[in-house]
Amino acid sequence: MNRDIDFTDVSDSSNTEGCAIIDGVNFLNYKDDALETCTESADLFFKSLQLGRIRGIVTIAGSTGSSDGDHIELLKELIKDDMFVITYGYPVEEIEKAGLAGSGAFKWTGDGLSEFCSFLNIAPVIHTKGMKNPAIADFCSSLAVHVSGDAAVLPLAVIKSHDQQNDTAVPGAVFSMAGDPVKTADQAHEHIHNKRLELGWSDRCGTRFSPFS
Repeated sequence: MNRDIDFTDVSDSSNTEGCAIIDGVNFLNYKDDALETCTESADLFFKSLQLGRIRGIVTIAGSTGSSDGDHIELLKELIKDDMFVITYGYPVEEIEKAGLAGSGAFKWTGDGLSEFCSFLNIAPVIHTKGMKNPAIADFCSSLAVHVSGDAAVLPLAVIKSHDQQNDTAVPGAVFSMAGDPVKTADQAHEHIHNKRLELGWSDRCGTRFSPFS
């Protein structure tokens, strides 16, 4: 699952703000640039999603007061099983401290998601401005083009903390934090699994099917 990479964070550099370097390549992390990159590469993202290199997309919504630490374990549980994660609301400093900002997240990332993110120079965990951020909607719409414009059929899920009351325009089944991050991740996994089967997609992909080969 893990790759032998020197994860040197350079996010405080004046000319690489919001980036990290892996094998000499700048990686986007918090900026909406990462979502824009995904939108611009929607065909490749969809192919990777369809083939199972990325199993699904999970958006996690907290609030500025959320700091119980469960979301950190939840992030690890999701990305290790090749779930691309978009976060909002939780203190960015906690995500950074846990090593899940930028390149640090690759230590917990599954092979398929790791390969895809490395190819696009993005991180597997992206922090964004809010649940109604137009960049999220644009990203989901760019994927929906490949399934007759209906993003609701895609393997998407939203997980909200108990103190996050705002509605979300992000498509996907909405789950609440179950108190146990493993249980919460399992709920998302089951939903993603079922959505993939409904689309007639395999839930896993061997490397010989990699869209990068």
